[in-house]
Order: sequence, then structure tokens, then C-alpha cells
Amino acid sequence: MIDATVGEGLDRLIAERAAYHDVLARADVAKWRARMEEARARRLQPHYVRAFFLAAFKLLGGTIAEREAGRYEIRHVPLMSATGTGRSGSVPRCCTSTSG
Repeated sequence: MIDATVGEGLDRLIAERAAYHDVLARADVAKWRARMEEARARRLQPHYVRAFFLAAFKLLGGTIAEREAGRYEIRHVPLMSATGTGRSGSVPRCCTSTSG
């Protein structure tokens, strides 16, 4: 059987060993929550990045095809975009890019 005095001093011990002693006010919590929601809305969404890349890649003369949902095969890479020489080249069929 556990003695009733085991819990004595437990609150003091927890307070001494707490990693964070201050408590945020409701207004501070609301402010941080609003900041987090704003940051989440501003981050680059994968579908925007995918749409931009596909349009730019095709505009520069690249050849890309969707193999399955969210997975693409890059068939032709325009070298002028990477080297500035104006030449173009191909990559092996094994080279694929996935987008999430």
C-alpha cells in the first residue's frame, strides 16, 4: 500500500524541474496562432510549384510526361537553361522526377 505522504512536495518538485516556467496569456496564444495560420497560408504549395515548373520547362523546350499520378518522366532537358550555350540534349529514360 502507498503511503499518503508520497505526494507531498510533488508540486514543488515538478515546478523546480519544469523546462518552461512562464505561461502564455490568452492574447499571446491567439497572436501566435494567427501568425502560424498566416505562415501556413503563405508557404509554397506543391501544386503551385508543380504548375510553374511544368509550364516553364515546356516553354524552354523540355519534354516531360506524367507516368503516373505525381510522377514524371523527363525525356528531354534543354541545355541552354543550364549552360547558356543554346544547345539541347537528352537524358536517359531512367531519369525521373517525382513531385509531391
